[in-house]
Amino acid sequence: MKHLAPWGYLRWELAVLLVVGAATIIATGVFSYRTIDLELTQSALSRRSALSYLAANLLAEKFDRLVDVGVSLASRVRFRELVEAGNWTEAIKILRGVPEDFPFIDRITLNDLKGTLVADVPASPAVSGGNFSHRDWYRVVMSTGRPYISQIYMRSAPPQTNVFVAAVPIKTATGEMRGIMVLQVRLDRFFDWIAGVDAGPGGLLYVVDRRAVLASHPKFQPQGQLVDYSGVPEVQRILHGKRGVDVIDNPGGGEKRVVAYEPVAKYEWGVVLEQPAATVFAARGDQLRRILLAYMLIFLLVVVVAHYAARVAFERGQSEAALLRQATVLQSILDSLGDGVTVADRDMRVQLMNPVAKRIIGLAPDEAPPANWAAVEGRYEPDMVTPFPTERLFISRALNGENVDDEEMFVRNRRFPEGRWISGTARPIRSDGVINQAVVVWRDITERRLAENEIRALNAKLAERAELLEATNKDLEGFSYSVSHDLRAPLRAIDGYAKLIEDGYASKLDAEGRRLFGVVHRNVHKMALLIDDLLEFSRLGRREIVAARVDMNRLVQEALWEVRATGEGMSSTIEVANLPPAWGDRALLKQVWINLLSNAIKFSGARDKPRIDVAGSIDAGETIYSVKDNGVGFNMVYYNKLFGVFQRLHRAEEFPGTGVGLAIIQRVVGRHGGRAWADGKVDQGATFYFSLPVAAA
Repeated sequence: MKHLAPWGYLRWELAVLLVVGAATIIATGVFSYRTIDLELTQSALSRRSALSYLAANLLAEKFDRLVDVGVSLASRVRFRELVEAGNWTEAIKILRGVPEDFPFIDRITLNDLKGTLVADVPASPAVSGGNFSHRDWYRVVMSTGRPYISQIYMRSAPPQTNVFVAAVPIKTATGEMRGIMVLQVRLDRFFDWIAGVDAGPGGLLYVVDRRAVLASHPKFQPQGQLVDYSGVPEVQRILHGKRGVDVIDNPGGGEKRVVAYEPVAKYEWGVVLEQPAATVFAARGDQLRRILLAYMLIFLLVVVVAHYAARVAFERGQSEAALLRQATVLQSILDSLGDGVTVADRDMRVQLMNPVAKRIIGLAPDEAPPANWAAVEGRYEPDMVTPFPTERLFISRALNGENVDDEEMFVRNRRFPEGRWISGTARPIRSDGVINQAVVVWRDITERRLAENEIRALNAKLAERAELLEATNKDLEGFSYSVSHDLRAPLRAIDGYAKLIEDGYASKLDAEGRRLFGVVHRNVHKMALLIDDLLEFSRLGRREIVAARVDMNRLVQEALWEVRATGEGMSSTIEVANLPPAWGDRALLKQVWINLLSNAIKFSGARDKPRIDVAGSIDAGETIYSVKDNGVGFNMVYYNKLFGVFQRLHRAEEFPGTGVGLAIIQRVVGRHGGRAWADGKVDQGATFYFSLPVAAA
C-alpha cells in the first residue's frame, strides 16, 4: 500500500498527461483539419478563377486581333483613296478576298456617315441602301471615332444569323472620318475555340456580350434564338466590371455550383466558368475524410502514426501531382498566347516566362536578371537614345505597387541590331494584401510604330502641300478680282458704243441689224452679271467674318421676301420648319439662303405644283440645314461639278444663271467651318444641305 501513493500519483499524472495529450491532439487535429479544408477549398477555387481569367484574356486577344484586322484593312492607301472619292463599289472589291483569308469574318459592309449601307461583300440586294444608324456600333464609332466590338444581334441580310461586328472608322490621311467598315462575325465560327477548353467534369464555359446575351454556351445553339442571361447574378457582376469565384445555390433546388466569372473589360464582354460544387470539391472531400479517419486512428492507437504519416505523404504527393498537372495546363495556355508573359518575385527573379516573352525581350530568365536588363540588353526610352532606368522598368514599378498600362520602350542590342519597339502592361500580384510578385504582358509593336512614322511623314508632306495650295488659291483670288474689275470698263464701252450706233443709225438698220444689236446688249448684260458674281466670289475669300448668334427662322423669311420681291416663286408652296439658331456672319448666311431659295424656285418652276421644304436639325455637334424641291433634279454622276465656279448641269436656255451661286454657298459655309453637299435624281427633285458648328449658348 505504501507503493500505491506514488503509483496513484503517477496514474493521475499519466491521466492528466493523457488528457492534455489527447486535448492537444484533438486541438491540433481540429486546427489542422480546418486549415487543410480552407487551403484545399481556396486551391480549387483559385484554379477555376485562373482558368476563367485565362479564357477572358484569350477572348480579349482574339478581339484585339479582329480589331487589328479591321484597322489594317481600313488603312490601305488605295482603299482610303477610293472611299475619299466616293467610289464605294471599287473600294469593296479590294476586300473581296477577306472572308476567305479570315473564315470567321462572314460578311463585310461599308456604310457612309449616315449609316447607309453603300457596299457589301458578299453582296446582298435585300439590305443594300438600308440605313443602320440604329445599330450600337454606328452610334459608338460616330461618337468616339474608334474601333468598336458590338453586342450580339440577328443581322438583317439573309441568311439571318446571329453575329457581332467589329466596326472600324474609315478615315482619310488627315484623320477625317468618311465611313464605317463593318466586319460581321458569326458566333459559331468565332467561338469554336471554346470547345477545346477543358472546364473539368460536368463543367461548362460560356461567354456573354455587353447586354448579357449569350455568345457561346454548350447548351444553346449559337444560331438559335438569342438568350438573355441578364438575370444571372454572376453575369450582372461581370457587366459591372467585377471578377471573382462564388459557390452558389442552384435556383431549381439542385446541387450547388462553383461559378468563376471574369470580365473582358476592354470590350465589356465576360466569361463564366461553371462546375458542380460536388465535382469541384470531390478531391477535397476525399482528402478531408481520410485525414479525419487518420486523426481518429491516432487518437485510438498511437501505433498507426507511422501509417498515417505515410498516408499523408502519399496524399500530399497526389496533391502536388495534381497541382503539377494543373500548372502544366496553365503553362500550355500561356505558351499559346500571342503576347509575352513574365512573372517575377520581390527580388526580381523570374519565376515564369513563356516563349513569346523570350522572343520579344530577347533573352531567357537565366541569362540576366530583370535588374540588369536596362544596362546589359540595350533598353532605351522612347527617344531611342536615353537608357531606360532600372527603377522605371515595368516589373520594378509593378513590384512597388504601380499599375503600368501599354507603356513603350525601345530595344537595341546584339540580337536586335536594327532595334525593336516593345509595349508592356504590368500589375502587382498581392497575397493577403502584400505584394509578393509582379506580372508583365509584353507585345511587339515594331510594325505599328513603323506605320505611325510613315503616317506622320505623309501628314507632314500633306501639310506642306496644303500651304502651297493655300498660297496658290490666294494668288488666284487676287487675279480673279483684278481681271473682273478691269473688264468692267471695256464692257461699258462696248455697250455704250453699240447704243450710240443703234440710236444714230436707227433709220438705216434693218430688222436683222436691230436683232444683232439686241444680241450684243444681252450678252454684255450677261457678261456684266458674270463679272459681278466673280467679283462677289473673290471678295468672299478676303472678307472678314463678323460672327454673332443668328436667328435662322427670321433670316430665311428675309431672304424669301427679297427673292419674291423680284417676282420669283409667287406660285411656289414654300414650307419652313422651325430652324435651330446659327453662329456666323448674318449677311453672308443671308446670301446662302437667297442663293438656295432662288435655285429651288428656278428649278421647280416648271412643275404644276412647285413645292419647297426648308428644314434644320442638330446632329453630332453640328447644325444641318436643308432646302428640298420637287424640281428637275440632277444626275449624281456629275456631282463633282455641282459646286464649281461657272459649272452648270443644265443649259442656260432652260434655266438662266451664271453658275457661281453654288460656289458662293460652298465658300461661305466653308469659311464658317461647315460643309455643303447635295442629293438629287433626275426629274425627282433635289435637296441641298449645309452644316455649321452648333451655335454658342
